[in-house]
Amino acid sequence: MLTTPLSPDHWYFTETSAHQRDVLWSVFGPALLDCSWSPANTPAWPEHIQADLLAHIPKPPTYHSPRLGFKFEQLWQSWLTECQWPFYANVQIHDAKRTLGELDLLVQIPNTHAPADRHSVAETQHWELALKFYLGHHDEWIGPNRQDLLSRKLRHLQQHQLTISKHPAARQQLTDLHAQPNQHLAIMRGCLFQAINPALQATLPAEVSDHHWQGFWCHQQDAQHYLPLAHWFILAKDQWLSLALAPCAIDTNELLHYLGRHFDYLNVGLCLARVVPCRTGWAEQERWFIMPNHWPLQAGKS
Repeated sequence: MLTTPLSPDHWYFTETSAHQRDVLWSVFGPALLDCSWSPANTPAWPEHIQADLLAHIPKPPTYHSPRLGFKFEQLWQSWLTECQWPFYANVQIHDAKRTLGELDLLVQIPNTHAPADRHSVAETQHWELALKFYLGHHDEWIGPNRQDLLSRKLRHLQQHQLTISKHPAARQQLTDLHAQPNQHLAIMRGCLFQAINPALQATLPAEVSDHHWQGFWCHQQDAQHYLPLAHWFILAKDQWLSLALAPCAIDTNELLHYLGRHFDYLNVGLCLARVVPCRTGWAEQERWFIMPNHWPLQAGKS
């Protein structure tokens, strides 16, 4: 698994293709959760895949939505296809005329102990995929646009999304697909941004991995006090998914000036990467969010 931070000399930062880094971080980046229904080591990839990750990088798919969550799902689907793991994606479960929900992935896990000349599937697993970014604020972890809560997502995953395939209405559909799952697991990637102001810090839920990707956040009015003197790169939303390899950087004074102008006109938080020089550009070492001074009392659109 890839971890954060990575040394600027790590081979990950030699991959100049953003698509390749997105794939690697989506599949092998740090898990956000580590619990019975979302183990951090899911899935357990065979040694031959782990030994040569770059050989399995798929070509960029044609994305059908600008939303990062859908891109994340497509990256997983393209990776499974390249690794030749059979799967069904986005399986809708119906009860009479009502749709109960959708299964993100039904993956047929190859039996690595089977003879090389015989195709064998050890089991079928139901995976729910999620890419999430939350900011800790007192007793809650909140999405940047304030429409999403980590506590709500954890409940929905465990009590609804991972149980749909067990519903009586799903049995015949999954039998027809020859895909009755043995396990039901969630795979969540993303970053949790702890408040740099101790008075605002939130407690992590028990389900969160000890090794999750962690960033920091502060209000714009506190940025001058809390931001370290460093080099920075401002991330567009389609660059949030993986550790950044930036083509350029600005210093903290330039960043503070930019933040002042940004929040004079816009009501939207900014995602930043603190970067250091590497052989191919500027390697991300730390992720930050700078939020409007009123956040989360009022929501901006992200």
